[in-house]
Amino acid sequence: MVPRLEGFMKTLAPVTEDEDRFYHIVSAISGSAIPNYWALRDAYSNDQQHLVAWACRNLLELAIFAQFVVASQSNMKSFAEDRLIDGHQIASLLFKMEEWVGGTAHAQKSVGPLIDEHVKMMNAEHVTRARFTSVAEVATGTLKKEFSSVNQLCSKFVHPTAWSLLTADRGPARFPEASELMLTFGVQYFMTVYEAFMPHIRKHGLKPNP
Repeated sequence: MVPRLEGFMKTLAPVTEDEDRFYHIVSAISGSAIPNYWALRDAYSNDQQHLVAWACRNLLELAIFAQFVVASQSNMKSFAEDRLIDGHQIASLLFKMEEWVGGTAHAQKSVGPLIDEHVKMMNAEHVTRARFTSVAEVATGTLKKEFSSVNQLCSKFVHPTAWSLLTADRGPARFPEASELMLTFGVQYFMTVYEAFMPHIRKHGLKPNP
């Protein structure tokens, strides 16, 4: 399954600018899904439940993105725009942190140019939204039904909470069945990425649905 996706992606050769844009998106998503798949399997083999959860949640989000970007041209455009909105938000948050450390002048010197750069890129691509599209908003079908529960479950194993901290000494014995469930769902999410891209590209080429 993984070698097939890797091999298939290597055969793709975008020709036009639009094809290159679509290729960049699908290769980025598949390129993240593959190492997360191996991380999922390795974590399960080593009984590292929190890492199983982390990889499962990543694969869930990647599966949602994969289905989203192939569904329409507007979806692909929205996903591409989100990189700039996200980048601008990151730069703005870094500005605040630099401001706390060394004051406004320091923040303006160190991070201000990054904010300006993202504003210019957003203007160049006519991005007027201030908020990126959340994963939950773009999920559809089975993934939409599963997102809240699976995301919440995986978060319980990943983030420090009263439960995770005060029962850490018991490790996977707390919920031994959780690892296998998260492995099963994570593998299915990788398959969703595979099934979203390969049949679509074989039929329509390097472009989303109209």
